[in-house]
Amino acid sequence: MEGLKITIISTFDRSGGAATAAFRHVSLLREAGLNARMVVRSKSTETEFIQQVHADWIHDRLDQFREWGERLSYVTRAASRDQWFYFSHDQWGERIDQHPWVREADILHLHWFHKGFLSLDSLQHLARLDKPMVWQLHDMWAFTGGCHYAGGCKGYESRCGQCPYLRSPGLHDLSHQIWSRKSTVYPTLPLSIVTCSQWLADVARSSSLLRSMPVEAIANGIDTAFYSPGDPVLARKRLELPEDGIHLLFVAMNTREKRKGFQELRDAIRLVVSRLNPIRLSQLRLTVLGRTDPELISDLPLPVDLLGFRSAPEEIRDAYRAADFFLLPSLEDNLPNTVMEAQACGCPTIAFHTGGVPEMIEHLKSGFLADHGSASSLADGIQLAVQLDAATKSDWKQTARKTTCEQYSYEVIATQYLSHYQRLLGSPS
Repeated sequence: MEGLKITIISTFDRSGGAATAAFRHVSLLREAGLNARMVVRSKSTETEFIQQVHADWIHDRLDQFREWGERLSYVTRAASRDQWFYFSHDQWGERIDQHPWVREADILHLHWFHKGFLSLDSLQHLARLDKPMVWQLHDMWAFTGGCHYAGGCKGYESRCGQCPYLRSPGLHDLSHQIWSRKSTVYPTLPLSIVTCSQWLADVARSSSLLRSMPVEAIANGIDTAFYSPGDPVLARKRLELPEDGIHLLFVAMNTREKRKGFQELRDAIRLVVSRLNPIRLSQLRLTVLGRTDPELISDLPLPVDLLGFRSAPEEIRDAYRAADFFLLPSLEDNLPNTVMEAQACGCPTIAFHTGGVPEMIEHLKSGFLADHGSASSLADGIQLAVQLDAATKSDWKQTARKTTCEQYSYEVIATQYLSHYQRLLGSPS
């Protein structure tokens, strides 16, 4: 496979979980010796193997126009304001099939390309280059009528329509129209579908749009040399956190996003506070990494340390090293980077049993899997964790680190992708 050229395509290079996964993907391929590069709509790093499609103010304005034009085309039909970012139309996109890195590639590898970057028409232009196209799914959008996570809706198993995200759902509503467009376009694309979790692979195979296509589960990778255990006291000093106490960590781009489960976490914390003895309770504190609404934390019955939004990988790593336990109350998720990062740093995770999360956590060995959506069960996990004896807590930390290295290290994931690419090109493994 020496000399193989892989071009990764993503809206962003580092902004958000899917972009972070794409950045790690191109990095692990390069470490494996492949000529991997990345083409993005918006670039925030100075990395030489990442290139922005256009880097002038005119195209920046066009990007913004497409992104907000698409958003407006949906928000006027959205069932509620808090769902504005749960749905993508992707009716407008740009052509990138003439970009040199795209034309030179042996394989095109698509990651998350929404917010006005690519449309279904854009994919058809890429298909005319007659190159294998891998589409790595980070959520459910590829096989739904526009939502990124379907909740309890099973419309994607048939033809969508009657969409709960729409103000006026109907048999031929916007979700059905998008589904219908995808059903016409997909047979014209040389697609190979990859999902980050076995859960998402199983759901994709049950969908009407992808059930006839081959779907393979290959996880995201993580640099386990960088994300590694470290001195928690030093990490707390660098982040200006109290050095003592039992630190619980919550991470989200925005705590107001309902899918992230901060309300369920608040309810669970109240239950924990009502159960713990005063001495143990006096040690407990919550650290929040990400954009936070003060109203959401104002009535929490324990000390809260706000780190705000941090983009420096070293600071994010310090947050995990500083924590005793990582809390993931997400109600829907695929294969969260945050769990991977926390466990690589030896920080056990307490999470809801949802999506691909159970594939990452060994219940009562590297963390705790609570009943989906149950604040009481989540409280059980937190209470158990903070009362662990030193030996058991050490075992959890070591197992979390060991499992992550064995399943998600760059070397492990690169080997799986090399095999996948070889099959696409008809090369012997």
